[in-house]
Amino acid sequence: MPNKISKDSNQTYSIRLSQKDHDDAVKVFDKLGLDWSNGIKIYLKQIIRQEAIPFSLTSGNISNEHKYFTPNEETARAIEIAHAEDQGLIPDTAKDFTSAEEAIKYLFRDK
Repeated sequence: MPNKISKDSNQTYSIRLSQKDHDDAVKVFDKLGLDWSNGIKIYLKQIIRQEAIPFSLTSGNISNEHKYFTPNEETARAIEIAHAEDQGLIPDTAKDFTSAEEAIKYLFRDK
């Protein structure tokens, strides 16, 4: 009889990518206080939550101003609110975290 694996148990998966891409991603994750595993998990959680790739896919022919993404309406509004809070136009409602791990736990908490 085959072993049954719980839907909640963690599995190990492998991907193929160049050493340079791996190293470049690790550098970014390090700057964010993340390890490789958590960085990839965050990316996959965003795919699940948004039911889409969490950034715009383009042919590469884009201006530097919009190099990384074009926000949807909800994200654009959140950016406007964040700018207004930064400028002191409205009260700051941002939650503060002392570590990336604390922020990750907050993001993945049961609501």
